[in-house]
Amino acid sequence: MAVWSTLSFLALSAGGLTVDTPSPDALCPPIEQTRSVVGSRLGTIEFEGTWRATYVLVHRERGDVVTLKLHDPAGRVRLEREFAAKDGTCSTLAQVIALVLERYFLRPEANDEVLTQGADASKDKHSAPQRAVDAAAGPPNAPVDTARPARSSVQTGTAESGQRQKPHFTLDASLWVSTAWVAPSAGVALRMNELWELGLLGGYDLSAHAAPISTGWGESRRIPLALQTKRQLAPSAPLRLYLGAELLGLYEHVRTEGLLEDGSRSRIVPGLGLRLGAEPRFARSIVFPFVELSSSLLLRVLSRPFEVDHRSAFTLPNLVFGLDFGIRTTL
Repeated sequence: MAVWSTLSFLALSAGGLTVDTPSPDALCPPIEQTRSVVGSRLGTIEFEGTWRATYVLVHRERGDVVTLKLHDPAGRVRLEREFAAKDGTCSTLAQVIALVLERYFLRPEANDEVLTQGADASKDKHSAPQRAVDAAAGPPNAPVDTARPARSSVQTGTAESGQRQKPHFTLDASLWVSTAWVAPSAGVALRMNELWELGLLGGYDLSAHAAPISTGWGESRRIPLALQTKRQLAPSAPLRLYLGAELLGLYEHVRTEGLLEDGSRSRIVPGLGLRLGAEPRFARSIVFPFVELSSSLLLRVLSRPFEVDHRSAFTLPNLVFGLDFGIRTTL
């Protein structure tokens, strides 16, 4: 039993749902039994981030109750229920908790299903307490069940591509190091569902790129901007891997001194790029690190060159390779 409970807990944690209690010694219901029953009914659910179900036994003057709360990956409470913990009902509350979570994640349309299904509660001495707990659980789609997540793919041999996850924004702070610039960067992205996101990234080059020009000298400053789209490669993996494509716009400003005609000029060099990224997932955290490898093709023919005495200055490379790493938070 202990081995099965441990395996069930690991499967739930890896699949996107953890079950825990701050009062494990209260034994109502036992945490190992609850994890085992939830794991048996739900199997493995897959969606971005880790959801956390917690329950606790509360002693009140009018009678003990068990409160169940479900938190989404951002820490918001999405479901909150109370069940009466009368004599003889603790052994069946684990089944009720599992059924409530099952309805929330997998079977919101099964409003008429009997809560005691599979428990054989009507055949033993706990049948009356079980019916009382079922009544306390209330209808499966009670108003407290807010912001229900889209149905997730369960390991039953079928998968739903493009899961209907609620859109949300993420913010990045990173250092974009490349063969053409070293730029602290900031980005914002809209994650439309489990697989796709759109984002905007911008940075400011710390390198001056100073160089002698004829009888004087010049200095170049660069601001890389990127409009990105990314697709996740392994939705169910603990390490989020994704591949992205981007439209690049490199703004460059050059200032010259010591020449016959000093001054400053600017240009925008367009480009195309690819990115390969990795982002680990941590339970109960909305801030996590990420790293991305990038390669860009600058379309220099579409922008005017900088020329001094009919000679090009500050010539950009055709190919730019980079590494972008930093932290990301979910809004």
